Amino acid sequence: MKIIAFFLLIFHSTVWSNELSLLRSFDNNLYNPTQKQVTSMNFKVRVSNLVEVLNQRFNWEPRKDVYFQVKWKPKRNFKIEVHGLPDGFVELKNELISLISNRIDFVVPLPLIEKFKGYRLSYYSQKKGTTLKAIDPSYKQIASEMYLSFDKNGILEKIKAQSPVGTLNSKFKFMKTDWSKGKYVLDEYVVSAIKGIQSSKTIHTLSYQKIKSFYFLDQLQIKTIYELIMPQDKEDKEPRKQEVISIVSFSDYEIK
Repeated sequence: MKIIAFFLLIFHSTVWSNELSLLRSFDNNLYNPTQKQVTSMNFKVRVSNLVEVLNQRFNWEPRKDVYFQVKWKPKRNFKIEVHGLPDGFVELKNELISLISNRIDFVVPLPLIEKFKGYRLSYYSQKKGTTLKAIDPSYKQIASEMYLSFDKNGILEKIKAQSPVGTLNSKFKFMKTDWSKGKYVLDEYVVSAIKGIQSSKTIHTLSYQKIKSFYFLDQLQIKTIYELIMPQDKEDKEPRKQEVISIVSFSDYEIK
């Protein structure tokens, strides 16, 4: 029994090592100057049409510019401030900060090995690449079960996330550029979801700018297509579509 237990321990350790190695290898293959070279950073974020929407929503003296000032240091210490609003409006500021927070991940991506810390991982090797099954044993995360698909080069291609409200399918397009020093850069990120009779597809397209000797996010275009699938017994069976486009701009970088 001791011999069997010993070999089982070796097998489990090897599989776990494969899983962590895959995540670590992917993280190391991404262009991310905040991992080693950059120690602190400040920048501004503006969202297209935000000023117009707020001016229509609130009865105040029209605002001319509303933007976010972001300060970052290692260990994911972000500080986000909203500028351009009248005094007060604390709840609105918190609402806007929560909306923009997940966009900051495109500037300073959290390593996969950190994102999936605490998940129980299973490793599946396939002809076209590798799949990781990630389960949250605490069931406290929004998505308690996820499948990560990597190509033969160990680059993330897809994530399928399952939650009580539905399934999210994410596709990633990475590329190498003449400035990324052999590393991969995220070019496009597509998220598809279905909830009841409504489906949505959100396409994130990224462009970059040079700051000193590094490159950081310049613009993030977000196009969301909503589609309402009509029941077959309805006379009008054609899907109803709505398209929304917004552009998030990043500027005035100060890096050390």
